[in-house]
Amino acid sequence: MIRKFLKLPLVLGGLMVFLGTQASSSCPKVSFSEKPKPTLSSSQKPPKTIVILSIDGGGVRGIVPALILQAIERKLPTNSHLTKYFHIMSGTSTGALICLLLNKTHDEERNVYHMMDIIRIYKTLSKEVFTRSVWQWISSGAGLFAAKYDAKSFENYLLNYLGHTKISETPIFVLVPAFELKTRRMKFFRTQQAKKYARKDYYLKDVARATSAAPTYFEAAYIKNIFDRDEGIYVDGGVGANNPTVSAIVHALEIYGRNKEIFVLSIGTGTTFSTFDDNVEKLKLDIRGMGKVEWASQIIDVLMGANTDVTHFYALVGLRSKYYYRIQLTLDEECMQLDDGSPENMERLSKITNEFIQENDPLITEIANHLMRLQKINSF
Repeated sequence: MIRKFLKLPLVLGGLMVFLGTQASSSCPKVSFSEKPKPTLSSSQKPPKTIVILSIDGGGVRGIVPALILQAIERKLPTNSHLTKYFHIMSGTSTGALICLLLNKTHDEERNVYHMMDIIRIYKTLSKEVFTRSVWQWISSGAGLFAAKYDAKSFENYLLNYLGHTKISETPIFVLVPAFELKTRRMKFFRTQQAKKYARKDYYLKDVARATSAAPTYFEAAYIKNIFDRDEGIYVDGGVGANNPTVSAIVHALEIYGRNKEIFVLSIGTGTTFSTFDDNVEKLKLDIRGMGKVEWASQIIDVLMGANTDVTHFYALVGLRSKYYYRIQLTLDEECMQLDDGSPENMERLSKITNEFIQENDPLITEIANHLMRLQKINSF
């Protein structure tokens, strides 16, 4: 007998929140191949409830989950840091950058960045990284023949903000997906593996570069482990796991075992509702004439949007938890570009998010209260 939790949707002004109600049903047991159980670090006790943060990819729209997390952080005791309230943080692309910045430490003890700092960093990166020189525009054929943006600028910022901190040094478990081109397989950079096997340890700056190498936007990332070996060529983790929630849940079961309650806070970077139904005949004509060039500008959004929704469905139906919060704001079409880091667009995204936060203050308070309660139960 497996206990199953059904999820009831609650829609709040462009937000989808799913709260669980418990039910029981007879389901066939799923068998897993036995593997050696990973050991926890000496500083961690097995928790009663596993607390997970998952953040989607979405380019400059990462400012949306950043502002939401700042609102939650402000509800916590003064000077609290979010890493003190979660066991696992998982993020893809821009979501990974938030998680990695949160887990950047000084001397492996003091966290360097709070959410206020990360929002400031986001505004700088969005403005500086998604800017093309005239030469870049010409040499890339306006993005037709090469990546739209120079990755070197992005890499310099990653080095500046993340330094040479290793994924094995993060204060909590971190999980970051990327797609490896040589093997054609997803790779998950994991604190847990890096602590156990030194050859699987990578610098945070390289992990961030790998998971953020969105095709057509940046060239693929060529990175190695901390020993300058095990090289790989990676593209954005969003092509396979733009919403890494289920990956994080599976990782939690790998670390802590299956008989644990799970709390999940999953935050998206915004979605929009298409008006295609009103123009279905025009759409049919447009699609009929689309070839490789036309699809190239659309396929990234299609792939990332599709696997984001699939992951949400899996988590919604299969998560064994009373607490699964999925926050996904509805944005205007003009805000959906991954690379529009203009001050005007960042202001639009911030305005929409801040309005949501104000209108849903009870929800933000509820999530913060759960985190504080679980911290006491788990004795972080």
